[in-house]
Amino acid sequence: MKIKYSIIIPHKNDASNLKKLIESLCDLRECEILIIDDHSTLSEREKLDILQRKYTNVMISCSNITGAGAARNLGISIARGQWLIFADSDDRFDREMNKKISKYFESNYDVIYFKPIIKVSNQNDYRFFFKGIFDRYLLCPVSINEWTIRLNFDVPWSKMIRTQYVKQNDFQFSNSLKQNDTMFSEMVGINAHSVKISDSSIYAVIDRASSTSHQLSKEYFESSLKIIIESYIYKRNHVATHRLIESDMAHFHSPLYAILLSLKHYKSVVYTYRVYSLFKKNKIPIFTWKAYRSLIRRSHFFNI
Repeated sequence: MKIKYSIIIPHKNDASNLKKLIESLCDLRECEILIIDDHSTLSEREKLDILQRKYTNVMISCSNITGAGAARNLGISIARGQWLIFADSDDRFDREMNKKISKYFESNYDVIYFKPIIKVSNQNDYRFFFKGIFDRYLLCPVSINEWTIRLNFDVPWSKMIRTQYVKQNDFQFSNSLKQNDTMFSEMVGINAHSVKISDSSIYAVIDRASSTSHQLSKEYFESSLKIIIESYIYKRNHVATHRLIESDMAHFHSPLYAILLSLKHYKSVVYTYRVYSLFKKNKIPIFTWKAYRSLIRRSHFFNI
């Protein structure tokens, strides 16, 4: 049977959750599951071996890679499916996912976006923003709202991406500690010739305190800072300004938000000035009307 889609899952010492993720699918006949392990302990590796023996379409790769970004890139390079689906080991699929995505297998879309299910207790969590932009599009499916998803849904999960599209354009995940998926997701959305936004849900995000999205050390913050700068420059060079103004809810205020965050968490004017200088070095404006307007707009969006 031809492999219709490849599920790529980076993994490190989380075999119990990984097992639940795989078991959340009731139909695995048309897919391969690529688990890219990042130096798990021997006991966790033994659990992976059990999974591989139980499911014939599960492949375990234990190459000498470090980080989720590198793991996903390796998964892309060995994927045999027509489509790519990315997942984190601690989340869950919808049991009927295969049925929901099968109608798009022979479509000409580059990307199909699915409305994410957010199972997170903190109502201010940034992932509720993703749910909100899907709700807005499904209520009013116009170009401005489509581009809000293309530009702002900067995570790899809850979407199906044509493998050939990714490989031909050599889209890669970053090897950063934090936000390694941002640039990949934005490039996929920006460059797609044709996308579909579905009202179906195939993926549920489940919060976990150990997630890198909760890490606030300077090392993680500075990793995130590099991605913010890279994203800003890429969008400035590849997306029309009017489209950014209409549809991007983060582009203009991200530099200002990063500066405010650095001052709040690290309480050092000297350090915050260093952050400010990085933006200035890259000719990224900070204290602008567009930045203030964008920040207020996004704050209001969370309350919709």
